[in-house]
Amino acid sequence: MYENPSQSMPVLWVTGHGSVKVEPDTAEVKLGVVTENESLTLAQQENSEVTKRVIETIQAVGVEASDIQTAEYYIFPEYDYQDGVQLFRGYRVTHLLNVTIRNIGRVGEVMDAAVSQGANRVSNVTFDIQNRSEYEQEALRRSLFDAQKKARTLSNTLNVRLYPLPIKIFEGRTSERESASAFSNSMVKGAVSTPIESGQTEVTAEIQAQFTYY
Repeated sequence: MYENPSQSMPVLWVTGHGSVKVEPDTAEVKLGVVTENESLTLAQQENSEVTKRVIETIQAVGVEASDIQTAEYYIFPEYDYQDGVQLFRGYRVTHLLNVTIRNIGRVGEVMDAAVSQGANRVSNVTFDIQNRSEYEQEALRRSLFDAQKKARTLSNTLNVRLYPLPIKIFEGRTSERESASAFSNSMVKGAVSTPIESGQTEVTAEIQAQFTYY
C-alpha cells in the first residue's frame, strides 16, 4: 500500500480491473482403470496389469514418470438386487492417475494411447500456465491503469483537478478462467484421434485505489 501524506484533501475511490489472455502450455488429465471380478485378487491383478501398460504407453509418447501420480485407489463390493434381496456380484477396483502433459499439442495422443491400452475412465482435462507470475503481474499493472483512467474520467466530469498518484491501493486477488473448455469424458470405451482444444486462459486482477483531488 502506498500512502500520500495529503490526508486532508477530498478523496474518491475507484476499482480497477486488468486481464491478460494466455495460451496454456500445460495440461492435466485424470486417467483411470476400472476392473470388476468376483474374486478381489483377480480384480486387483487385472487392474495392476492394465494400469502398468497404460503408464508404460503414455511414457512412450512423451510423458515423464515424475508427471504421473496416483490420485485415487479404491475397492468397492458390487451388489445386485433381486426381489428386494441383496446379492453379491463381485468387486470393483478403481485406480485413477493424475497425468501432467507438458507438450500441449500431444494431449489427445496421450489420451488415445491410454485408452488403447485399457484405460476406461478419462476425465477432468484442465489447462494451466507454467510461468503464471509473469501474467499475474501484467494483469495487475493493467488494473492500475484502469483505475487511473476511471479516476481521470470522474475528475473531469466533476470539473476538479486530480492528484495523479493514488494515496492508497488495495490489491484484490488474481484469478484465472478458461475461455474455452476441453473435451472430458467418463468411462471411455474407445476413441480415435481425440481432438483437444486448449483455447485461452484469462488471468485477471483487481485493485481498489483512492485518489485525492482539489
